[in-house]
Amino acid sequence: MLGLVATGLASLAGLAIVEIGLRLFDYSRPPFYRYDAQTGTSHRPNAEGWYEREDLIRIRINSNGLRGPEIPVVKPRDAFRIAILGDSFAEGFQVTFDARLSKVMEDAIAASCAPEGRRVEVLNFGVSGYGQARELLMFRTYVRAYSPDLVLVLFHGGNDFRNNSKEMEHAPFNPYFVFGEDGKLVLDRSKMDTPAFARKLRWSNLRNEIVKHVRFLQVLQDYYERTIIQQETAAAEADGIDPSVTNVRTLAVAPPGNDVEARAWALTEAHFRLIQEEVKAFTGRPLWVANVPPALAVYPDKVERARQLAGLGLEDADYVERRLSALFAREGIKFSPLTASLREEAERSGRDLHHFEYRGGLGGHWNARAHGVAGRRIANDLCAAGAFR
Repeated sequence: MLGLVATGLASLAGLAIVEIGLRLFDYSRPPFYRYDAQTGTSHRPNAEGWYEREDLIRIRINSNGLRGPEIPVVKPRDAFRIAILGDSFAEGFQVTFDARLSKVMEDAIAASCAPEGRRVEVLNFGVSGYGQARELLMFRTYVRAYSPDLVLVLFHGGNDFRNNSKEMEHAPFNPYFVFGEDGKLVLDRSKMDTPAFARKLRWSNLRNEIVKHVRFLQVLQDYYERTIIQQETAAAEADGIDPSVTNVRTLAVAPPGNDVEARAWALTEAHFRLIQEEVKAFTGRPLWVANVPPALAVYPDKVERARQLAGLGLEDADYVERRLSALFAREGIKFSPLTASLREEAERSGRDLHHFEYRGGLGGHWNARAHGVAGRRIANDLCAAGAFR
C-alpha cells in the first residue's frame, strides 16, 4: 500500500515538474474550439495560447468567443458596427490580430471615411469550417446581440459549397439548411439532435475546458490532433467523396459538372437570399459579400497560371466570382470582388499570397499581405458606396 502511495506521489511530482517546465517555456496549445448547440462549433471563451499551423501565432479569445480584447455586447452610442461572417479565411488564425482583414478594414475606414461623430468597429465572427448555413445561425444566435449596422460575409468557394451541402459534407455534427416542399430553406438539425452530440456538448466540452488549463494535457491533445484526427479525416473524406461524383477543387473555379455540384450551387444561392432577407430586416441595410478567390486565380506567375488553367480546360479561374456578381446584382446584395486586387498584388510583388516564412512554403490560407489587400479593398468599396450614411 505504501509503495502504491509512493509511486502515486512520485508520478504527481513528475507531472508537476513537466507542467512547470512547459509553462516556463511558454508552451501553450489550448483547444480554441468547442461544440456548440446552435452552430455545431464555435470559439472557446477565454482560450489563450499559440496556434501553430502555417505560422506560429498567439491567439486570445475573449469571454464572448471573439478573438482579441473584450468588446461590450451593448453597442456604444457613438459606434457604427460592421459584423464579419466567414470561415477560417475571415477568422485569420494564421496572422496576427492587427494583420487580419477586419482590423485592416477598421483602420482604413477610420483613416478615410468614418461617419462624422461615430467610430467604426469591425467585429470578426469568422470560425473555421463555416459555410453560409452556419454563418446564418451565427448571425441569429450571437451576432444580433451586438446590434451590427452592417453585415459582411466572406465567401470561400474552395469549400463553402461543400459546407452548405448535406450530401457533400461529412462533418457528423453540423446543422444544415435543406429545401422544403415549398422550395424554401428549412433548418435540418438531424445530425445534432442525437444522444451522441449531446454527449459531445457535455463531456467533450468539459474535457477540453480542463485541457485548456493543463499544459501537459495540451501536449497530448496536440499530438492527437496532428496525427490521429488528420488521418481519420483524410480517410473519411477519401471514403465519402467520390472524385467521379464531385471535385471540390474544380467546383471552386469552374461551372458545376454534375447534379451534386448543381444542387450545391442552388443551395448556396438560396442561403444568400435568406441571409440577405434577415440581415436587411435587422439592420435596414443590404448584405455585403466579399470573396476569397481560388489560389489558382491569384497565382503570381502568369505563365504557370495559364498552364494550369489549360490543363483544366479553362480560360480563367473567375467563374465563381462572375456568377456571384450576377446573383448579387439580381438580389440587391452588395459585392466587393477581390480577385483583381489580389491578383494585381501577387503579380506586382511576385509573391504568393499563401506563402508563410515560418513553414518555408505554401499554406492553405491568406498570409498578412493578402489580408492587407483584401481589407483595404473592402474598406474602399464601403467608403465609395457611402455605406455609413
